[in-house]
Amino acid sequence: MSATKTFLLELHCEEIPARFLNPLTEEFGTACTAWANAQGLGNARPETSFSPRKLAWRVQGLPYSQPDQTETQVGPPQRMCVGEDGQPTIQGLKFAEKWGVDFSAVRFEQPAPW
Repeated sequence: MSATKTFLLELHCEEIPARFLNPLTEEFGTACTAWANAQGLGNARPETSFSPRKLAWRVQGLPYSQPDQTETQVGPPQRMCVGEDGQPTIQGLKFAEKWGVDFSAVRFEQPAPW
């Protein structure tokens, strides 16, 4: 069983005309639902509430943490990242630094043939 949490977002603002309140909170709620679904956070349906100076969205049942994600970044070819002595070159070290990983975590893959 995975733990879930309730997320509450309140925006305090200057007075908003009444005719804008419902469409504004519904539109943001729809965007919140789309974002949560795209992130793999389940089927989040926010409850909306508002007053002339406050907008609020409450989402129940969000997972305590989101699933792990893996990203693949394309960088320079291996021949430019590893010297003839097998040590990383400046370019290879800078590429790893740019993505916030140690050079030992960099993998080299052959491109798919066209």
